[in-house]
Amino acid sequence: TVRDEAQAWLLVRDCTFRHLVEMMQSEGHPLLWHMMLLPFVRAGFSPDIMKYISLLVVTAGVAVMVRYAPFHPLIKLLVCGLCTYYLPDVARSYCVVVFVLFSVAVLYSGRHEHCMLYGILLYLLTQIHLIMEGAAIALITLYLLEVLQDRGYRKDLRPCCLGAKYGLYHHQKLR
Repeated sequence: TVRDEAQAWLLVRDCTFRHLVEMMQSEGHPLLWHMMLLPFVRAGFSPDIMKYISLLVVTAGVAVMVRYAPFHPLIKLLVCGLCTYYLPDVARSYCVVVFVLFSVAVLYSGRHEHCMLYGILLYLLTQIHLIMEGAAIALITLYLLEVLQDRGYRKDLRPCCLGAKYGLYHHQKLR
């Protein structure tokens, strides 16, 4: 609803940065969406800009998927249709899920070669919405199991897990 969308905008507008971070303890959404809104609020934009931010983020996520995902073109078309129909209309943190999850999916086959980026993406996933913590935990668990099974990847364990672990710890501490 409009009130849900306005909540993030008003928090960013009315709180100092420190108070905003403290307010995240009682908010349902972690800090990432609020931080994305911060420069626009401080620059004096209208809250209507949130729809355009959402559209931009969803478009970037769809572009990542269309460009790099190894899916059949029909699957890409269906996913694009779903994402571009619903998500840009809802100016909330959910729009960021599309970009981060598609980026994780595209990077997944090269996660061991790009473990730091993979860890950063998992960290960002934990900062979008509480539900995304479950996805991040599942992906971290799979990564850990792979590393334990194949000792050659042991060097990759630390950067990926530190980024994701920090995100989960930080989010739990804020609540």
